[in-house]
Amino acid sequence: MIAALANHLWQSTLCAALAGLLVLGLAKDCARVRYWVWLGASWKFGVPLCLLMSLGGQFGWRTATTDASQEHLSVVKQVAQPFVTQPPLLIVPASVPVAAHPLTGVLAALWSCGCLGVCASWTRRWRRIRTAVQSASPVPLDVGIPVFSVPALVEPAVFGIFRPILLLPESIGDALSPEQLNAIIAHELCHIRRRDNLGAAVHMAVEAVFWFHPLVWWIGARLVEERERACDEEVLGMGHHPQGYAEGILKICELHLEAPLACTAGVAGSDLTKRIEAIMTTQVGLNLNRFKQFVLAAAGIAAIAGPIWFGLVSASPTPAQSKAARSPSFEVASIRPNPVPGPISMVPRREGSQVVLNNTYLSLLIQYAYQVIPRQVSGAERLPTGTYAIEAKTDASATDADVRLMFQMLLRDRFKLVVHRETKQLPVYNLVVGKGGAKLKPTSPGSQSRLFTSLIRPNMLQLVGQNTTVKLLAEELSRSLDRPVIDRTGIQGEYSFQMEWHRSPDVPSDPSAFTVIQEQLGLKLESGNGPIEILVIDRAERPSED
Repeated sequence: MIAALANHLWQSTLCAALAGLLVLGLAKDCARVRYWVWLGASWKFGVPLCLLMSLGGQFGWRTATTDASQEHLSVVKQVAQPFVTQPPLLIVPASVPVAAHPLTGVLAALWSCGCLGVCASWTRRWRRIRTAVQSASPVPLDVGIPVFSVPALVEPAVFGIFRPILLLPESIGDALSPEQLNAIIAHELCHIRRRDNLGAAVHMAVEAVFWFHPLVWWIGARLVEERERACDEEVLGMGHHPQGYAEGILKICELHLEAPLACTAGVAGSDLTKRIEAIMTTQVGLNLNRFKQFVLAAAGIAAIAGPIWFGLVSASPTPAQSKAARSPSFEVASIRPNPVPGPISMVPRREGSQVVLNNTYLSLLIQYAYQVIPRQVSGAERLPTGTYAIEAKTDASATDADVRLMFQMLLRDRFKLVVHRETKQLPVYNLVVGKGGAKLKPTSPGSQSRLFTSLIRPNMLQLVGQNTTVKLLAEELSRSLDRPVIDRTGIQGEYSFQMEWHRSPDVPSDPSAFTVIQEQLGLKLESGNGPIEILVIDRAERPSED
């Protein structure tokens, strides 16, 4: 969430910087073009590029891409999304979700306070204008929209978005000459034709959401400046005299005692000195030449079509990615019912490229494949009964994680297993360091890693770890104690250890295990509760013999 927001802010800032460079090249052109460029930069804050990328990724076009093109796409993605790390293509869900950062709630509270403060300020100002409108008197002017005289108003303004009305101060007829009044009214009608109040409302929403970003407020100032300048150019283009128009603006500013409302388009906005200078020198912006029209059109198309194209192309995997994205599967797998009673196999035995389970229940196979314990499985009553003998062949270099994924594929294909995951509050054990410190023997990294539990005597379990981590130890203890064990030790590195304890057949979490773990490993199990991911079995079938 935080990374996605950081990427969006970075992308919007980058787009605003590009808009600024584009505006510099349009300094001598008409103001309405610069206004639309800044408005596009404002809208970018409200439209995350990831939405357009996702839209492109929904298309069915898939094509092979070269390594060079994939490298270029990777560079573009790193620039566009510097705060997102690429997730692995194959993910085995962890049983314990990651806790939220403690600052997340604080930041959310600060953002809410700022957003509500901005909205409250604008609502208060809008209500003030609304109250003034209710006491307004109609003015018989034929300008195409309703015109009202407002006693409390200090400058002409357009109020409303879809049904705009023109508001005039009650004393404006005494302050301005007919020529000046006509020019000022022409200015306000330009705002209506351009729907400037709608653009102002959109940017107000952007400012409310991204109130903490100074660039948003700077863009708002540029929008007001170019909006008023565009209307000035249009008024002068209608043939109104520059001097009379400028004098009318100055007289209104003499009456103007406070800043104009952001959601209304008035005549006294923007930098007054620059506006009067531009009006008096009749600096009307030039129309765009064909080259600049092409550049603007290309920039607009690229801003929308670029992310869509990137999402479409990046969704096209390379051959290597396509191979990695597919879950690995066994080369050959044989599944047979096993009517002969015997020792139950809880985990597969590997002999080179052979993976063997002599006598196992389907529930045990599911627990191994999905790395869950019995408490984390719901719906086991839907599973076929009986035991099975499984022999499979795979690459001898396949890791234990690969074999688990292969069994997941086997369960889906041969047993037609359908599962989904839910999160529930369950009792857990927290594995922490004891008072005397850990009694683990460090080993050199790179050595062959092994971790297994075996039954050496009736009700006597042996846990042996060679060059393994404490995290894997916690996972193995979860299976032995039939309760999720969460590693809270903070111990890193690889270690070797061996422990034995007596397990009561009626009490899986026998107290002797707690004593042995503390005496032989220097670790301690503490009871607690936590959110644990549950594997829910929806459907499973008995496989056909082969």
